[in-house]
Amino acid sequence: MKEVFDCRACGACCVCPQDQIEYCDLIETDLELLSDGFIKKNVRFTTPFQGLLDTLNHRREVTATISTKWVMIRTGPLKDYEMNYCAALRGSVMNRVRCSIYANRPVVCRSAVEPGDRNCKEIRRAFFQTIERLKESA
Repeated sequence: MKEVFDCRACGACCVCPQDQIEYCDLIETDLELLSDGFIKKNVRFTTPFQGLLDTLNHRREVTATISTKWVMIRTGPLKDYEMNYCAALRGSVMNRVRCSIYANRPVVCRSAVEPGDRNCKEIRRAFFQTIERLKESA
């Protein structure tokens, strides 16, 4: 049976693998697309020093990051597990999810993972390995 890659039933790429407070980087053009309310509630601005490091390392200047949030999964195969994921993600991972800023999502989200591509498969594999370890330790 062929594996189906439906982002709306997965969300693994929006999950943080460890306890971290930032999910993804934002550049200036990303900030222009996000609502003031989302920015006020979910965006952390980087320090000027970080911007200097980015410039010295020839990276696109990161001006902010989207925060993460801890959420208790209420439905689906991960029911009653607490997960840390992107503040823009809504729903239950591996059941039904959506991105609350999908039309205005950051450049990194638009380019990092496509459904069923190599990165998608790697993220899903690592995600399921982590879940198996959690279940074994419970």
